[in-house]
Amino acid sequence: MPSEFVDHYTRVLALSASRPVSPGPLSRSKLRLNEAANNVTGSAKHLERKAKLHALLVSLNQNTTTPQDVRRYTHSLQDISHPVHDVANITGISGEVYTPLDPEEVAMEGAIIGKLAVALYSAGLETYLTQATEAEAEAEWWADVEGSRASVALYLLQSMLLISAIFFRVAKSYISSTPSAAR
Repeated sequence: MPSEFVDHYTRVLALSASRPVSPGPLSRSKLRLNEAANNVTGSAKHLERKAKLHALLVSLNQNTTTPQDVRRYTHSLQDISHPVHDVANITGISGEVYTPLDPEEVAMEGAIIGKLAVALYSAGLETYLTQATEAEAEAEWWADVEGSRASVALYLLQSMLLISAIFFRVAKSYISSTPSAAR
């Protein structure tokens, strides 16, 4: 995957990359030996990780994202990023040599996180607008009822009929449930 694609796709997401932590208390010669050994396996890991990040980014672009999808994508991103951001790897406690992150991977992670944040914001905003629309329709209905005396009288009559029907139903069930000697 060319880096131009990632640069073009994530240009708006300007992320500041921090310096990686030092690899830990390994000697320089042992560090070089481990580096050489990890370069062979590390490149395969980086390619696999890049491919997974790219697939996740593409799937985010193709679908509309619901909050449930955000949760699923977040777990996928954590699974992909877990070995890289492992505490033992960052602090240098593990026996593995810290390999700096590829800027493409960092950019793709940032783009995925940005898209997930925008999807959550979008879902929240849509919920807010839906509730506001319902509240506005209800407020308009009440304004129409309050607008004329006939509407208020009709509402009062309907309410009284409903309340009296409920009252008689409760009274009837109370009378039928009490023994006849108690009456």
